[in-house]
Amino acid sequence: MFACCEVVEPTTGEVVEPTTELVVAVDAPKVDAPKLDKPVAARCSEHSNASGGGNGDGDVSGVAVSSGGARDPPSAVNAERLAAEVIASFPDGAAHWITGAHVERMLVATNGDGPLAVAKLKEAVAWKRDTLDGWLAAEAERILTAETRIIAIGGEGRPMVYTGCVNQRKGEIAGILLGCVWHRALEDAGPRAQLDYILDAHGYQPLLNLNIMPYLKIARSLDSYFAERFHQIIIIDVPQVLVWVIKAILPLLPAETRAKLKFVQRSKPEQMEELYNLCADEEMRQMVIKLLEMNKASSSSDGREATHELTRLFLESQRLRGSQR
Repeated sequence: MFACCEVVEPTTGEVVEPTTELVVAVDAPKVDAPKLDKPVAARCSEHSNASGGGNGDGDVSGVAVSSGGARDPPSAVNAERLAAEVIASFPDGAAHWITGAHVERMLVATNGDGPLAVAKLKEAVAWKRDTLDGWLAAEAERILTAETRIIAIGGEGRPMVYTGCVNQRKGEIAGILLGCVWHRALEDAGPRAQLDYILDAHGYQPLLNLNIMPYLKIARSLDSYFAERFHQIIIIDVPQVLVWVIKAILPLLPAETRAKLKFVQRSKPEQMEELYNLCADEEMRQMVIKLLEMNKASSSSDGREATHELTRLFLESQRLRGSQR
């Protein structure tokens, strides 16, 4: 069995046969991804029960992933003690934000391996200190109007983050803004939360993205700072000029993250259901459909502000309804 993406030649609109580098072989049974609304300890317990406490291989969304069984559920591990261990490793105070909840999330990512969870949290702290904090400081104003943004609160309370490539403007480093917005979305949602990310690759502008180093830095953080933070990543209408970037990034992604990565095309309604199923209700679904239609009709960033107004008003209405409950 194989999973791959179809790519579209941007000038002709024709589907281009995927290269073998973008094909990932898998040969394991399909398993369900963990649900966000279940406690972290329960999610670990389910992995453990399903595999008899050992490790197993699973196939989620057509990409190989080692789902495994939790050796030590978070309930059996002193999360606060492990958090203190991480904090003590950084005399400069860089790990002050680490809590037991971060440890519990990382224990899910490591199938209950306490020492490995601590090691990955140390990597996360170092990455935030050495990379992300600088990005956040440099892009503080630009983040407020960035094309990459939270557009809605989707199923199970997950923030949905969206990027429309056609709306990128000169001077914006998309990879850096991506990391900053993911961080802010998850900070608001909590240390155990996950998000859905939608990359609408229509109108991708290669000349604005010649430096792929920020993307590579982000990719390397997905196994530490952003570990267990994604529910689904959906990429729409991949053009040929974006394939080389994807090929450079894929080997850096953890298997668990690759399993959550899906490539879809607007021209195939059955594929687009992968995206629409992430919506919390029909109202959100219709907003997302309208957003995609607006950006598909654009050949430049001239319509960017109109799409931002659409998503801003929708998100505000969602939050208002939530506050009134």
